[in-house]
Amino acid sequence: RVREAMEIDRSLRKQYRNRFSGKDVDVLIERNDETDSYGYSREYLYVRIPGIHPIGEIKKVHIKDTETEVLGYVAE
Repeated sequence: RVREAMEIDRSLRKQYRNRFSGKDVDVLIERNDETDSYGYSREYLYVRIPGIHPIGEIKKVHIKDTETEVLGYVAE
């Protein structure tokens, strides 16, 4: 039963992420690593953004890939 519940959870999360593919969202930059920035949108999407952006800034991000994680690029 637990395995079935986990699979349903995984499926529902993926469906939710896919709703944002191709859309722009605002993301609060919360951390950086060597090459990317990470943060949450108002819709509770945890987004990876290539490049280093100042922590605490809100960036408009275009969501490109939602398959295994949410990947976005700063919208220009």
